[in-house]
Amino acid sequence: INLGSFDANYIKGNSSLVHTVDVITSIIDDLYLLGRIAAKHSLNDLFAANACPVSAQMIMSTPKSLNIIQKRDIYQISEGANSIFKEASCPISGGHSYSNESEKSSVGFSLIGKIKIKKNEPLNSKKKNKIYMTGKIGTALVMAALKQSLIEGEYYKELVEEMTRSNIKIFKIIQKYNIKDITDISGFGLALHLKNLLIRNKKYKGANIFLDKILMLNGAKEALNKNVISSLTYSNKNSIINNLEIISNLKKYYNILYDPQTAGGFLFITHNNKIFKEFLKNNVLITEIGEISNEHNKIRVL
Repeated sequence: INLGSFDANYIKGNSSLVHTVDVITSIIDDLYLLGRIAAKHSLNDLFAANACPVSAQMIMSTPKSLNIIQKRDIYQISEGANSIFKEASCPISGGHSYSNESEKSSVGFSLIGKIKIKKNEPLNSKKKNKIYMTGKIGTALVMAALKQSLIEGEYYKELVEEMTRSNIKIFKIIQKYNIKDITDISGFGLALHLKNLLIRNKKYKGANIFLDKILMLNGAKEALNKNVISSLTYSNKNSIINNLEIISNLKKYYNILYDPQTAGGFLFITHNNKIFKEFLKNNVLITEIGEISNEHNKIRVL
């Protein structure tokens, strides 16, 4: 716990190879898009570890049905997943499939990535280490609100676009600027992932973030306005609450800090201001949400 958890783990005996595994259950009915979302979600762990994928094996579970239907489902999921992996120059090399007793499919990947070793950037005490995030968050909130019919169906389109949009362009920029303090924003939510980054790097003490700078899906804002609570919110909140100091008066948006994400963006820390302009030049949605602070050891939400 004191070291923080890592997005991908080193393979024993090899300092350049990392391994990660990830599985998600069916969150949308379109199986092609499900494959694409699952692939993006799993690749995020390698990208956050600054690793290029070199091997991808898929495991999927589909509901029991006629063989012709299962073959169709497997084909659609595989095609969707490969649409992401081919962009990363690492098509799926194999895997395993099996039937389940439920009505939903599950898709997972075992991935190996290779890290290109780069020297750490020299520390510059005069420059502030700023906290950035890419994309928008609130996917679980939107799904929960749609399931309860509390928001309009129009928000589904934005949700799917966010989850299926490739992160390969982001990864290339991250590699170009040798960003070390990075993680993807996934199931533990933004606040816990930020705390994990602080734990990993001992030169960081605390952080100040601005709640109104965090980009949210429009559907997530609507869900929060209607007091929707997404899955894992309470669990994530209980895990981080002692490390938070919430000062912001935007009380209705507090739960965005704990919302679990699927196939989301990235959270990273750097003092290099050039990367922000690089993202904008490449039409990548990015925002500066705060900065590192050595005046306290909490995540202060302003």
